[in-house]
Amino acid sequence: MKYYTNINNDNIIKQPKIHDLNYANIDEEYRLRNKNVQKNFFVVGTPQLSIGKFQWSALYNPKNSKTSLFVDETCAVNFSSSPIIESFYINPSVCYEGLRYMYGTPSSLEYQYNSSGVVIMYQGSNNMLSSNESNSLRILQPYYTDTVQRKGTIVISPGKSILLLVSSINSSSPSCAFSFYWWEEK
Repeated sequence: MKYYTNINNDNIIKQPKIHDLNYANIDEEYRLRNKNVQKNFFVVGTPQLSIGKFQWSALYNPKNSKTSLFVDETCAVNFSSSPIIESFYINPSVCYEGLRYMYGTPSSLEYQYNSSGVVIMYQGSNNMLSSNESNSLRILQPYYTDTVQRKGTIVISPGKSILLLVSSINSSSPSCAFSFYWWEEK
């Protein structure tokens, strides 16, 4: 709705603009706006992690990448019989060198292309995140899957990452797995 102000008497006059709803035009506008954008979707799920008091997984976009990662979905699964704490970090200060990692798998059976992003995983007694503050915390109930739809609202530029950390509420070792679903624009 457009608003116009009458300068002489400061009254606001409302003048709605009416459009004919035409789905063909909407679809055409969307197609034209995104015609030069090719989205390649990737998914990675970690194996079950259960050694030590801390387990985490990060979606990392390497510094030499020529694309951004658009996070569509994150998932943490609690295989433990007790609740665990899930912490979410945006661009944590962590050295990923020497840790295990996996490349993204294309979500299409039709096309085979390589992902720029990698998923890094860690399990042990030190969380390696002592100087970082989490952006959100959740408690995951036993045998629970926490899936968060991000829908591309988190963009990971080259050299940046997001990280999901799971830690035990009590002295037992948690058992969990993580997955990430994202797209890259080429």
